[in-house]
Amino acid sequence: MNSSLQRRASARGWSGILSLQTGSGYAGCLCALLVVILCGGCGSHTSRQTAATHEVLSAHGSTAAAKPGVEAHEVKVLEQALQKKPNHVPVLLKLAGRAIQSGKSGEAERYLREAVRAEPRNIEARLELGRVLFDSGKVVESVQVTEEILKTQPGNPDALYNLGAINGNVGNRQRALDYWQKLLASHPESESGRRAKEMMARLQSSP
Repeated sequence: MNSSLQRRASARGWSGILSLQTGSGYAGCLCALLVVILCGGCGSHTSRQTAATHEVLSAHGSTAAAKPGVEAHEVKVLEQALQKKPNHVPVLLKLAGRAIQSGKSGEAERYLREAVRAEPRNIEARLELGRVLFDSGKVVESVQVTEEILKTQPGNPDALYNLGAINGNVGNRQRALDYWQKLLASHPESESGRRAKEMMARLQSSP
């Protein structure tokens, strides 16, 4: 399945029909060219969904863009804190958030990988890493990172939603619907469940 996902993503030039939904904490706004939104999480222990249109996507509680000087000072303070405690996940997540806001996806990915290495079962870090990988066109690894969540939390609604959206993005409609149906069977009233229901209807009605 993974090789099929990558081939389909490459064939689309990574401009498919779906996009990622950020979770709680820091992640600013993303211009979503696509239809379906995936969940991500970073900077808190509870993933909160966002309300999003297919044009602009922003996170619940996302921090307003800081002035350059203030942001640079915050990053410097965070980096100093990280030097004292290199595996401090909250600091890694905040640095990843600032990197995303600055458009530095490679830097964000590095911080998030470090966070996942430090806490392999940290759901927020995995969701956000999967989102960043997805945005970078690394669809196979995005799936792998997100699937790891289901090994310890088989019914995690955010992971199920994201896996459905990733598959939908590369044209694997049936697999997308399978993930979302599983989500609706276990968490129909969750934010992920409500969005999955909406996106299933869009996916089924699209040509």
